[in-house]
Amino acid sequence: MATLTDVAPTRSDRAAARKAERRAEKSFTQGRRPRRSILLTIVMVLFTVYSLVPLVWLIVNATKTQPDLFSSFGLWFGKDFNLFQNIADTLTYRDGIFLKWLGNTLLYVVVGAGGATLLATVAGYGLAKFNFPGKRAVFAIVLGAIAVPGTALAVPTFLMFSQVGLTNTPWAIILPSLISPFGLYLIWTYATEAIPTELLEAARMDGASEFRTFFTISLRLLAPGVVTVALFAIVATWNNYFLPLIMLSDPTWYPLTVGLSQWSAQATGVAAQPIYNLVITGSLLTIVPIVVAFLFLQRFWQSGLAAGSVKQ
Repeated sequence: MATLTDVAPTRSDRAAARKAERRAEKSFTQGRRPRRSILLTIVMVLFTVYSLVPLVWLIVNATKTQPDLFSSFGLWFGKDFNLFQNIADTLTYRDGIFLKWLGNTLLYVVVGAGGATLLATVAGYGLAKFNFPGKRAVFAIVLGAIAVPGTALAVPTFLMFSQVGLTNTPWAIILPSLISPFGLYLIWTYATEAIPTELLEAARMDGASEFRTFFTISLRLLAPGVVTVALFAIVATWNNYFLPLIMLSDPTWYPLTVGLSQWSAQATGVAAQPIYNLVITGSLLTIVPIVVAFLFLQRFWQSGLAAGSVKQ
């Protein structure tokens, strides 16, 4: 007859069992842990440094005076910390023309990029969820428009706008900015997968109109795609240089890109003016709104992606 000591595990048996469990858990965790690559880490560090060095150079040199720019090391501070004085000089130079350029850029971005995002969202959703004759032809035209670079269309656009008298006006920048073939294609492809057709049919059976269905159901599901298109449109309009350069001749309608280019030409030309520190400080101020816009929209982007990843 078996005794209690023969059936119950001994202390050494329990210890051995715990060790085996820890080894199994450790091996399972190591199996799930992603593999590390030293070469890939080094490459990513180099790419990060390569991307951050110009930004560091811009921030450091925006704190220098005009003489320190040419007498000190580019990646280190000068003798005097002159950032706030440079900002004040940049904002007040030539009766505050920099603020005028900033206002023009904000106008082009809000109306142009905002309108491009709205049109791309509505058109992409309609092309994704409605069938009509010629849909494939429209798809081919959109793909062809994406393949054509914007610089190739700048001169024909200038000739067309000059015939209707729109050059040297804000509409010469706003109207071309409203067209975003890539944004339309992105919303089109995203809406095809992100919005179930059954959900739209259920809303229609409940009596919801197409506008109500779009604004209360579809637009929420399209949030990550809309934010992505908005970011692309904002950056493209904010950094737009060639189109304003050929469309505008009045400095009061210049965006920041063209205005700072004119300042740079004045600072490095034959009759150079001592405003190179203003060019650098103005360039630093120019990137601040883009960073703020990205940080503001990023939370909507990430929350939308997280919500879309949950299976219903």
